[in-house]
Amino acid sequence: MKVKTQDTIDVPTIEETETALKKLKNNKVPGTDNILAELLKIGSDRLEQWLKHKFSSMGINEEIPKEWLQGIICPLHKVTSWNVLTIEESLC
Repeated sequence: MKVKTQDTIDVPTIEETETALKKLKNNKVPGTDNILAELLKIGSDRLEQWLKHKFSSMGINEEIPKEWLQGIICPLHKVTSWNVLTIEESLC
């Protein structure tokens, strides 16, 4: 069940936050914050509470933190050899 605030914003519940964390894929490269999905998945109830609060305030304020908009894009050229792919990945 979603909790409505200001008659327009759906605030995610703890259960929805927990479900979203469980759906994160393992063995992926972290973002600019260097936090692995595995760490978020094994986080405590305090982490889920913090995320719920953060998402709620983002919905109410209609703002996304600047840091969350940053990313690293590293193009990989199509290759036929794993050795070349490893070299290209290490250059990123």
